[in-house]
Amino acid sequence: MQNDLNNLAGGPCVSVNEDRFRRESDAETVQAAIDEARGTGATLILPRFNASKNRNEWRIDRSVVLRTGTRLLLDNAFLIQETGCYDHMFTNEPGAENIVLSGEGFVTLSGGQENRLREKTANRCGLPDVIKNVMIYLSGAKHVTIQNLRIEHQRYHAVVADSVEDLTVRNVDFFAYPHVPNMGGIVLRNRTERVRIENVTGRTGDDVILLRGGSDIEIRNVLADPARASLVRIKAESGEKTQGIRIDTLMDGSRFYEKKRSGSVLAFSRQEGTAASGISDVRAENLYSRSERAIAVDSAFSDTEIRNLMTFGDNIYAVASRSKEPVECRDAVIEGVYYGAGSLPNNSGSFISLQARGAKPLVLENVRGLEVSGVCLPEEERS
Repeated sequence: MQNDLNNLAGGPCVSVNEDRFRRESDAETVQAAIDEARGTGATLILPRFNASKNRNEWRIDRSVVLRTGTRLLLDNAFLIQETGCYDHMFTNEPGAENIVLSGEGFVTLSGGQENRLREKTANRCGLPDVIKNVMIYLSGAKHVTIQNLRIEHQRYHAVVADSVEDLTVRNVDFFAYPHVPNMGGIVLRNRTERVRIENVTGRTGDDVILLRGGSDIEIRNVLADPARASLVRIKAESGEKTQGIRIDTLMDGSRFYEKKRSGSVLAFSRQEGTAASGISDVRAENLYSRSERAIAVDSAFSDTEIRNLMTFGDNIYAVASRSKEPVECRDAVIEGVYYGAGSLPNNSGSFISLQARGAKPLVLENVRGLEVSGVCLPEEERS
């Protein structure tokens, strides 16, 4: 048995099911194993079967704190946040480094039953700050890897990284039916830097990836449905700079029979009251969207190149701004736009025109300094 575990972990390992770790709650049991393994270099294995409770799930009623050097391997495990709790599933101790949270097989982290803690109810009537509803909350950590997980029904954002250095998030699948607000995916805040996000799939109830500050960020291979939000949103906030962003391959994964009246594949936005934008040095290519505005330009940005945008389905605008104030861009280029919208096939094989809804490739009346070139219309629009 021990040899099997070692092979799974790729080295020395310890099972969370060992008797010495058993505590009253599942979260306390996992925490005891993490604390005892600290400094040993061993990988902790959390299997699907919960021996102390004789069931195939782990109910987490408070934050499991990841320590420096924690390597936690979830082996086909199902973890669910306890009903009525107001806390993260995972967080890190201050200054933690070299953390790996990884899945093997079919691993699910579930938010379970929503607890009515939202942005509008936070810090009222005895409720804590809404940040407590983030499933995986990282703050001030270094060298962190999160991989091979399915995250479902998050109560707020699934993963938030605040001032984290050297973060990798890959092979993550979301499933969130948007029955509560802001069921977002991955959020980077403040001075988070050296980030790699790749192979993200599924469905969220808000932005799949939200950048609210940071640098040296690489995003690759996102095939997801952001409901009415964006696959990637870069948001300008007062005092924060978001720069050095490299994006390759974003695809809207929404289903054709679900109308996309809003949202974007890539959005530039700003926090209300933000005077200047700190968004710069963005390179994005291979973007595919059927959202209402494929690229939303509601905030200024500079030194930016976006190439190879394809819109399809019931997309209305390829590149558009709804800002009521002037948006001043600098050294910004969008090149190679295939506008395949403006029409939809019906059951008879002919096309239904969307021109009556005002569909057109570009709506940039208030935008200055943004050059858009290489716009290609479908044949029925050219003729």
